[in-house]
Amino acid sequence: MSDKITSEFRYKTLAEANRKIVDLQDKLNKQLRINEGLVLENRELKRQVQFLSQKVEELTAIVKSQAGVIEELKRRLGLDSTNSSLPPLKNRPGQGNKPPKNNRDKNGNKSGGQPGHNGSTLSFSMNPDEEIDHKPTQCDSCGSSLCSGYYYVETRQVHDVAISKKITNNLIYATKCSCGCEVKANPNIAFGVSYGPELKSALTYLNNYMLIPNDRLSELSGELFKLPVSEGTIQNWQVEVAQKLTPYHIDVQLQLPKQPLLHADESGLKVNKLSMWLYVISNEYFTYYDYHKGRSKEALTTIGIIPEFTGNLMHDCWKTYFSVAENANHGLCNAHILRELKALAEYDKLNVAEELRQYIKKLIKEIDEIKASGIANLKSSDIRVYRKGWFGLVDKLERELNSKVESAERRQELQAIVNRLKKRQKDYMAFVYDFTMPATNNQAERDIRMIKLRQKISGCFRNAEYAGYFLKIRGFISTMKKQGLSVLDSLRRIILNPLDYNLVVGYK
Repeated sequence: MSDKITSEFRYKTLAEANRKIVDLQDKLNKQLRINEGLVLENRELKRQVQFLSQKVEELTAIVKSQAGVIEELKRRLGLDSTNSSLPPLKNRPGQGNKPPKNNRDKNGNKSGGQPGHNGSTLSFSMNPDEEIDHKPTQCDSCGSSLCSGYYYVETRQVHDVAISKKITNNLIYATKCSCGCEVKANPNIAFGVSYGPELKSALTYLNNYMLIPNDRLSELSGELFKLPVSEGTIQNWQVEVAQKLTPYHIDVQLQLPKQPLLHADESGLKVNKLSMWLYVISNEYFTYYDYHKGRSKEALTTIGIIPEFTGNLMHDCWKTYFSVAENANHGLCNAHILRELKALAEYDKLNVAEELRQYIKKLIKEIDEIKASGIANLKSSDIRVYRKGWFGLVDKLERELNSKVESAERRQELQAIVNRLKKRQKDYMAFVYDFTMPATNNQAERDIRMIKLRQKISGCFRNAEYAGYFLKIRGFISTMKKQGLSVLDSLRRIILNPLDYNLVVGYK
């Protein structure tokens, strides 16, 4: 009995142990499966972490790149005519809620005419065209009628214009010569009914100098002169005047290479759907315009004048001028570099850029004062001082940009400016070495500005041919004004006789 009980006890114990072993085995298997899942999950998490780390790096690079782009866009949005080569016409209204500041230094003078300025106040003429008597007819106090006892008190003179249409019959006669030949008078007047030179010159002046478009000019002629002229007729006169200016145009082409100083500049020109290039070659006496399909050495060679010029040539730092005008003395525009330095000081926060900018402005002012005192040139020792000051500030600017500017791309752009200031120092300081060389290219920029304004008013030119007509007439008008001649009278004379023009000054 005892053995049976013991045997049953052992059996139960063994069975219980087996169950526990099975349970433990199940738990172990379950745990192994969990562990296996955790291993897979861990691997997946590692893969995701690696993927996300890579994405973070990519996004960081993108953010850094975009930050650079944003800074560049902010810099460009802040550019205007005072700190870049943008023309004033492209200044946006309220640039950053503030209008662009003028680069000129204030001289302390009040607005308006200065002492010694010749005014244009009307003066009494001794030869009036008409006199009108003004006599009182009623007493201001009692109201009685007045009709006698008048005496002169004062004269009030009115200057006005009388615009009226004038029609002239030109009677053509003929006679017979003793030889039997019939001879008829043949004045320079079109057959039938035609418009006269006064109207042609007036509308050409308003079109090309005052930049009034053809449609409004047609309306103005009808209202003001009582002579309605179609837009097509106005355009035909444009062609006629431009063709009659051919002798003058050729003459100026011959005179410009003989000048001691020329300014040159170029800008975009819209012709229909094409983008072409406008070129101006000018000085204080002449203005010459031309155009070409490209901004290239070929363009300057085709236009001419510059390749054969041997005097002082002032221009912007377009290297093609150096290769085309090999025999000229080159000067570079300091107004451009002053604007560039202003942008470096404002947007790149380079303090030395402002130092160099003020140094150049001081240099220009000092040279102007020296020239005004009658001195013809500087001593070599003085030139060396100015030259040393230039290079000292340029080297200082280079060190500052390398330490402050983080963007490699922007640093490279600024380094190019520094390299240019070093390489072209003699050309930028040409006005120091030679007092006949100006400090800026403002003359050419002023001459080119009105062509840009014309495009802003009337849009692009219809075609290249009509662009050429406008440039030829506009160049003639600009030259006449520089020569101190009446534009209207000069146009009228050209219309009557293509050889009847005056070049008074700057002519050799």
